[in-house]
Amino acid sequence: MKNPEIGLPELLALDLDAHFAQLVASYQQGLYVFILRQTGHAQLAEDILQEAFLRAYSTLRNYPAERRRTLKIQAWLYKVALNTFYGYLRQTRVQEISLDLLEDFDQTWQSAWYDQPDIMSEQREWIRTLEEYIARLPLQFRTLVNLYYFEELNHQEIADLLAIPLGTVKSGIYRGTQLLRRALTTQECEVRSR
Repeated sequence: MKNPEIGLPELLALDLDAHFAQLVASYQQGLYVFILRQTGHAQLAEDILQEAFLRAYSTLRNYPAERRRTLKIQAWLYKVALNTFYGYLRQTRVQEISLDLLEDFDQTWQSAWYDQPDIMSEQREWIRTLEEYIARLPLQFRTLVNLYYFEELNHQEIADLLAIPLGTVKSGIYRGTQLLRRALTTQECEVRSR
């Protein structure tokens, strides 16, 4: 996993206004993909991301320089983004949202698989199927699976981020993974029986 925050907390502590754009550039894409997996809707993900960065800037302005200097930026930004997303859910009372992620990320996958179109097509279909099933998971499992498998945070980082016990994180990831396996196995059996 990349670590773009080396030196960034120090820069933010020195001059937030001059270096906030660097924070946005470093984390924008990763946070967008994370929020998109949570919401399932590109425009909504963009809106939540924008709101999350506005909240982050406002909060950082109120932090003393020393607190900005010692901040674990990645975990903190994911917490801000999740809280913004949860605020949206409370506001709209939407619990489950469908997901069609790959239409927005054709360029990303094309750059990775440009010389192998058959593999790219299969990969897209597999990712689309997996993300559709992830979107159907109950929210607590969806968030845990998303953070663990897609954002590559470890169990302790997730526990700290969500302020829940480590055992809850482990069992939630396990249960979410089991639900996914069952759903994918059921789908595979249905496809074979046709």
